Amino acid sequence: RPAFPTKTFVNHHTIATGLHPEQHGVLDNYMFDRDHRTMYKTYEQFHYDEAVVPIWIQNENDGDGRYSGVMMWPGSWFPYQGKKPTFVEDNNNTMPWTSRIDKTILWIKDKKNPANLVFLHFNEPDHTAHFYGIGSKETNETLAKVDKTIKYLLDQIKKENLDTKMNLIILSDHGMDTVTYDRIIYLDKYISNTTYTSIYSGSSVFVKPNPGQFDEVYKNLKNTAISLGTFDVYKKEEIPDRWHMKNTTRLTGIIYLLAKPGYEFWSDYIQRILDKSSEFIQP
Repeated sequence: RPAFPTKTFVNHHTIATGLHPEQHGVLDNYMFDRDHRTMYKTYEQFHYDEAVVPIWIQNENDGDGRYSGVMMWPGSWFPYQGKKPTFVEDNNNTMPWTSRIDKTILWIKDKKNPANLVFLHFNEPDHTAHFYGIGSKETNETLAKVDKTIKYLLDQIKKENLDTKMNLIILSDHGMDTVTYDRIIYLDKYISNTTYTSIYSGSSVFVKPNPGQFDEVYKNLKNTAISLGTFDVYKKEEIPDRWHMKNTTRLTGIIYLLAKPGYEFWSDYIQRILDKSSEFIQP
């Protein structure tokens, strides 16, 4: 079961740290910073608590002879407590998938600092499924490519005589639900956006009311949600405990909107054609 919210950065950092979102602080792919500006792929986004470090840092901290390698994992672009893993490859979507595997194998077989922990990330089938939809021909073709890539990985592990010397975990970060054009929620059609700022992130929206207008904005959003029946509205203290996301200062003064399954928010009605699948599943 994925961590909630079921978004890419949230779940990758949960996997990397072993902590709930309210502890590691990554609550979505896009978030407000302290000055209420959008955070995306920023140092601050992944450093809510400086005491929290990913396992690739903890692995190397645990003693000599332990080396980590991280291939394009979200959040690995930054140092933690001033350290980066011994081996790291930043985002490079032009690198062939087989080349990524070959490079991680080289990390493991490095004569001087052989990696005993490696993270390897691919942004598919997420990217294709978002654009074309989860049942599309393009997504099915991408899934076939994923299968071939996993076979290549297994073959390389065996070829290098590593199959009896390592544990391999293959996992995903979240599921998806189909979104159709008639299920786009265009919030600005129903309430004025002059009373708040917002960050749209597919199935959810972070709303920051203007000073002195929190109660008014909350009331308007609740009335709209009741009228449409397509999304829910939460103050920080109303967020269910089981989601493990509310006990963080990053939601102070924020109203959280969550679309019902099969629905999605967009700030511009035209943009709806860009995203045909949404990341959504409540715990």
